[in-house]
Amino acid sequence: MYVIIDFHSHEAHKDQATAIKFFEEVATKYGDNNNVIYEIYNEPLQISWEYDIKPYAETVIDKIRAIDPDNLIVVGTPTWSQDVDVASQNPIDRANVAYTLHFYAGTHGQSYRNKAQVALDNGIALFATEWGSVNADGNGGVNINETDAWMAFLKTNNISHAMWALNDKSESASMFTPGGDWDSLTASGTKAKEIIQSWHDANDNIQLDSDGDGIIDSLDQCENTPADTIVDSIGCEVSDTDADGVSDDIDQCPNTPVGETVNDVGCVLEVEEPQTDTDNDGVYDDVDQCPDTPAGASVDSNGCAIVSSTDCSDINAYPNWVKKDYAAGPYTHNNTDDKMQYQGNAYIANWYTNTTPGSDASWTLIYSCN
Repeated sequence: MYVIIDFHSHEAHKDQATAIKFFEEVATKYGDNNNVIYEIYNEPLQISWEYDIKPYAETVIDKIRAIDPDNLIVVGTPTWSQDVDVASQNPIDRANVAYTLHFYAGTHGQSYRNKAQVALDNGIALFATEWGSVNADGNGGVNINETDAWMAFLKTNNISHAMWALNDKSESASMFTPGGDWDSLTASGTKAKEIIQSWHDANDNIQLDSDGDGIIDSLDQCENTPADTIVDSIGCEVSDTDADGVSDDIDQCPNTPVGETVNDVGCVLEVEEPQTDTDNDGVYDDVDQCPDTPAGASVDSNGCAIVSSTDCSDINAYPNWVKKDYAAGPYTHNNTDDKMQYQGNAYIANWYTNTTPGSDASWTLIYSCN
């Protein structure tokens, strides 16, 4: 089984030091396992590939490669990891790197497969580390036709992929119904099961796309479409005068300049200037009235520390951990929301941790102990 170690962030480039520390730790611990994959930036927002994402990725990749020289590294792409075509025009000059493609079949159709095809044609490797059969917000019904079209595209192009999500959360993208298990699948879970069971049937069940237009032969009503032609859902040419990837019949901005990133109706997406948070307290500098808040401190809306005093007698003192790695084992760590007191303060764990409370981003200071 492959394991993707994912830095699950929309703004990782703003906290490069934490990312480097995280990946140096996991590369040291797991880098000798050839089934480990590093995903260093899950879903960048609508930011610059050239000036934000790529410099961040090159730095983090180099830190990983100093420890682990060869395991696969996957890099997120702009606009929630959908603009793989943009990344392909200025790829990272490092070995064994792939680029993240995310899609939801209820929201993202042929225009996004066209972007992926451009990236493949430009010679970069893609990995769909998150996709769903429903809408991008995690709800809505299963879009069977688009899901099948995406699966054919992934299979034809040998693109590895991981579906969201193996849980029982009350949303359409979940595999299980709330409180359910393998015997109580949602519509999305049922579709996932069908895909998995049929992936390697006779002749690998590969549905060919002979003219490479992104529409499998069994659905293609216009065979032998010339290369790079934009087509509709049945494989026939559609006009795209400004070459922005959106056909003229739905393009609300028909004269988009070349190279601009556009939305589903062909209009330019505005890229917001990144805001800074120097002390990493979650409050941007332009409104932060306490710009030098210590790491891990809880803050109010003005960025100032909230520290109260309370009785901590029912909270374990470091290093008396509250969780075990296995039932018969020793207490070795805290999990998310587990508390621990240290040097007169109470902290809460942000995720699995066995570091000294308050020493890094895995802890948040919640109050002082009287």
